[in-house]
Amino acid sequence: MLDKPAQCSPCELARICAGFVPPWGNAKALIRFCGEAPGADEAVEGMPFVGESGRLLFNAMAVAQIPSKLCERCKGTGGTFPDTCNWCRGSKRDFSESVYVYNLVQCRPPNNDFSVIEENYGEINRCQKNYVAPAPEGSVTFMVGGKSLMWHFPGYTSVEVWAGSLLHGSPNS
Repeated sequence: MLDKPAQCSPCELARICAGFVPPWGNAKALIRFCGEAPGADEAVEGMPFVGESGRLLFNAMAVAQIPSKLCERCKGTGGTFPDTCNWCRGSKRDFSESVYVYNLVQCRPPNNDFSVIEENYGEINRCQKNYVAPAPEGSVTFMVGGKSLMWHFPGYTSVEVWAGSLLHGSPNS
């Protein structure tokens, strides 16, 4: 589990949330994925999307042939690719040059209770400003979860209604 950086100290969420999970990947990548908050696996590993949803996501990226490379850990194994390698996300590849992956907030809410974050909604802005790189021109951000959709596009209240839709605009516009 990663320690929270100093800039988290004034944050109300940092007082009650667990771990710290910074964004991962290439900040200039044109493909971006935004989750809601770190899950249990992410809080332990200190990386976003290393749990089951991450394995699904990164396997899908491998199928889509998004450019990748072997992770440094797996390069050292001579290509044996341990099944437990969270860095390779089960897809046996490192997509860190091709994508940027982040969450709305960088710490795990107690009991994964997102209402704690909703009660401190302004802290999402603090996390985004302090840790998340601005979206490059021409980039596409995939919203992974209803909370990320609602934060980026206020007024869009249900991920089920908008699933598979292409929404235009800039984050939080």
